[in-house]
Amino acid sequence: MGGVKAIEAVLALHLLLDDADTTINLLEDKIIHAGQDDSVNVMDVTIQLRRVCEKRSSIVASLHRKSSALGVNQWTNLNHTMDDDFVKLRMNAYLLKQWIRD
Repeated sequence: MGGVKAIEAVLALHLLLDDADTTINLLEDKIIHAGQDDSVNVMDVTIQLRRVCEKRSSIVASLHRKSSALGVNQWTNLNHTMDDDFVKLRMNAYLLKQWIRD
């Protein structure tokens, strides 16, 4: 995997991980507050939560694999890139575009 592509993949996985964590928190809140909202089907939310947790585990495994494959220069570039707000915004836009296509 090329240097830039490897860094982009790790950044994308970090963003996916953040999205999965946010979704998990939202679903857990739905379950916790299910008694207050009659429109919530606890079983459906539990199934969704389980799927997101499985997907999160897959993302973590992939992130670990790809991060382990990075070299020293790639790690340095990754650390600088993760602090760049423009790059984060660009990656979010890219992931949104991919999500819409899917």
